[in-house]
Amino acid sequence: MTTLTAARAMLTRPTVHPADLTVGAAHVALEDPHVHLLLLVEDGRLLGTLDRSDLERADGEAQPALEVAELEGRTTSPDADVAQLLEQMAATGRRRLAVVDDGGTLLGLLCLKRSGGGFCDDAGVEARRRDRAPEGRDRDPEGRARQARPRDALGRPLPYGETGVEPVSEEPLPALETVASARELLAQGRPFSAHEVLEARWKDAPEAERPLWQGLAQLCVALTHAARGNAVGAARLLERGAGRVEEYAATGGPTYGLDLAAELACARRRVDA
Repeated sequence: MTTLTAARAMLTRPTVHPADLTVGAAHVALEDPHVHLLLLVEDGRLLGTLDRSDLERADGEAQPALEVAELEGRTTSPDADVAQLLEQMAATGRRRLAVVDDGGTLLGLLCLKRSGGGFCDDAGVEARRRDRAPEGRDRDPEGRARQARPRDALGRPLPYGETGVEPVSEEPLPALETVASARELLAQGRPFSAHEVLEARWKDAPEAERPLWQGLAQLCVALTHAARGNAVGAARLLERGAGRVEEYAATGGPTYGLDLAAELACARRRVDA
């Protein structure tokens, strides 16, 4: 009897993403509940995979997603025995495995059905994708993806049609306005939005000031994780952000009215609360 291999059971046209995908773009892609694994590809080679748990290690939306991506345990060879793979995937709870050759070239994706009784096929996936595609969703006039989905105060996506918080501008503000806006958003219980304002400033700031703005943005991400109940992610981002703020404080650079020691102490209290 011929052994059914991964090459015969895999999706041959999986959705792929560029290797320079950002964490923010990955968050948007994974908002779709039908998407479980992102494939980061460059020149046909699979460089990394991302699921939702990987993004908990991220420093901010502008970070390259590849820095938190994983490959180990998420790939298989095209000649692997499907029966063995079914047992392996059922045991680990992993529903997606990338199929790669010896050189790392992506060949396809094994997509375990929800029932656990077999694998998805190209025709079925394409039909479901067409059925789910809403009209005119999050696209600009050039067809590029835009995030127009409503979000709650902690940045979590809401169903289309519901009313979320007012989105903040993606354009960077001057330093003092950035501080004022972030403070106001924090006072409103919107640490995720405060992080977006600070991150925009970080990407636009002079090189010497970037540790300050990146560190402050990470502190707001820590507060977001804490408010969402993710204590591990909050602690990790708190230490990363504090380290960058302390690094900047040692340079004696401008702080734009901020008492950095007091800001760090406040962030620690809120995360530990």
